[in-house]
Amino acid sequence: MRSLLALLVITTPHHASTRGILALDNITFGRVVGHAAPALVRIDTEYNYGDEDDAFKELAEWVGESDAPLLVCTVGVGEPPYQYGRDSDDHDYGGYHDRRHEYEYGDDTEVEDPSANLANDHEFRDDTGPDEDGWRDNQDIAERFSVDLSALPQFLYFGPRSQAPKRYEGPRTKEGFGEFLQRVAQVWLGLPGQDPAMHDIAVQFVTASADGRVELLESAKAVATSASPAAGYYVKAMRKAVADDRFFEKEDARLRKMLDDGSLSAEKRTEFTRRLNALGSFAGAG
Repeated sequence: MRSLLALLVITTPHHASTRGILALDNITFGRVVGHAAPALVRIDTEYNYGDEDDAFKELAEWVGESDAPLLVCTVGVGEPPYQYGRDSDDHDYGGYHDRRHEYEYGDDTEVEDPSANLANDHEFRDDTGPDEDGWRDNQDIAERFSVDLSALPQFLYFGPRSQAPKRYEGPRTKEGFGEFLQRVAQVWLGLPGQDPAMHDIAVQFVTASADGRVELLESAKAVATSASPAAGYYVKAMRKAVADDRFFEKEDARLRKMLDDGSLSAEKRTEFTRRLNALGSFAGAG
């Protein structure tokens, strides 16, 4: 771990000033991603802004303030290179075709200052501008993981010692990212509706035998008496899962279907979201 931190200090670009986010390029990427720590990697343009960027920054701070062994990274794909036009004689005029040779001078002719009017002085070439087919910085990283450069940003999760990412397709919000990471990375961040003590029991419940689940249910009942109000749903979910092995799968689908209902009240949406978050403690069950 000490060597990894030293590497990050040496190789992280100077523009990586956002708290909790590691800025990577095609030199540092392979030295950080795909090793012991799982990573969420955003592949985007070099300059980020908007609600999605704000949510990503909030996620990074959230992860940084937690004990989750998780990296939040970003890769900036450069802008297309700029191409300049050429005249009919194949002379490069930096995007402009010089027309000053077209002025005719006579003894009695008042000479117009060619520089007085840029529109008369130069003719702008249609082939001047960003070269969309030109090579862009860090484009190789995007291509390596089949990221469409016309659909940035994209978010990829890399598990420990894995170079086979899982693409994030959910809502691009702090809570959406957090729910996804808790589920795929098996880390604790603490979403609304989750309880840390009950979460620990839920993680054990996932892989327990039938008899073990019954014992853990009893433990959950005892803990729930002194835990947060959210603990009640954990006990209810465990009780139903003891009777039905597919309960988690069916309950997840049921809650998501209700949340997709546009007529759902704000109060109910909050309630069902909190339940879904609690259900995330049982990630992998069912």
